[in-house]
Amino acid sequence: MLAAGCDDASSEPTPAGSSGAEDDDGGTSGGDGTTAAADGGADAGGDATQTGGDDTTPDPDTGADETGGCGGCLDDAGACQPGTVDDACGALGDACVACEDGAVCAEGECLVPPACGPDNCDGCCDGDTCLDGTDEAACGQGGDQCSTCPDESACEAGACEVPCELSCDGCCTEDGVCVGADAQSSGACGLGASACVDCGADSTCSDGACVSSACAESCDGCCDGDTCLDGSEDDACGADGGSCSACGPGLFCGSTGCLAELDAEWDVIAYQAVIAPTDPNGNTWDSFNGLPDPYAVMSVPGQSGETAVIDDELFPEWNEVVLTNVTTTQLQAGLELGVRDSDFGFDTTLGGSTAVLEITDADFNEVLLITGTLDDVDVYTIFIGIEPAAG
Repeated sequence: MLAAGCDDASSEPTPAGSSGAEDDDGGTSGGDGTTAAADGGADAGGDATQTGGDDTTPDPDTGADETGGCGGCLDDAGACQPGTVDDACGALGDACVACEDGAVCAEGECLVPPACGPDNCDGCCDGDTCLDGTDEAACGQGGDQCSTCPDESACEAGACEVPCELSCDGCCTEDGVCVGADAQSSGACGLGASACVDCGADSTCSDGACVSSACAESCDGCCDGDTCLDGSEDDACGADGGSCSACGPGLFCGSTGCLAELDAEWDVIAYQAVIAPTDPNGNTWDSFNGLPDPYAVMSVPGQSGETAVIDDELFPEWNEVVLTNVTTTQLQAGLELGVRDSDFGFDTTLGGSTAVLEITDADFNEVLLITGTLDDVDVYTIFIGIEPAAG
């Protein structure tokens, strides 16, 4: 099951591309569990409800998909088979075929295994070629498929070291160490994977910003540095001595801070993600020690969408608007989110299921970092943004 945590980030990637959104008549599906624990739930300023994923992997015994149709292949008698064995291979209800000439059945297709693999390569495989797996452009080990590390990342012991900027909801020290949003102090303050700031002896860290300790202790409104303001203005909003915030488009200043207008319209953007090299069981995501082909899926009541598929990638960058012109009310009813691996006939949801994020007022006009976890192991992190609708 999926667990996800979400925190604001101000280091915002630039969105590009067009919407993958589609209107539909359905809403988010319900499920068991309402906590952001290891085996279910998500958090975006609140709790979330775990939901079932819509994997297309057929039943391993009958070949049936989740709709009752044949997700495997049909044999000569018209019976549905799982489609995963060499003499009866196929998917999506097509006719079963027998794999020949050295091909094996993998994910519903007859494919010839590459010459390079765990049996003959200690580094990583680029097709049929074994490389040492120590270069940022071809990083890997154990005969797995080579991966290209993201910018500012080094290949160490056959694995890309993920930079702080792609994994931190707080701030990054000069040494590239993440100080999480829940571990902020006057000596290391900041959000959105920005550089940590030392607030000094006379200041404290409030919501990722330095404010005067004296102001924080005595101010009923909000603090702009060492100045106490009443906290009721849209450009200086806050309460209880916290840091003043500027309410962005679609927000207004209320008694507890910036609040979202219920009829405001928003675009939801999938920026980029980082996916673990293997699943929690240590298996690679695709056949023949291959990398995943990830895409992001999202839905709110009345609309759903997905990004394009990026082949063979642990560090996908989509920068795509997935949901368009959705209202505050739709988003606060629950934003369902998942990252899936596209394979011929056998798409799977990383982490085993999607999650419904409870969107709060603090999440609008922000970039959110969501971490998907299965069995206490981080499977992926994804950056999404909720921005004013472009049109």
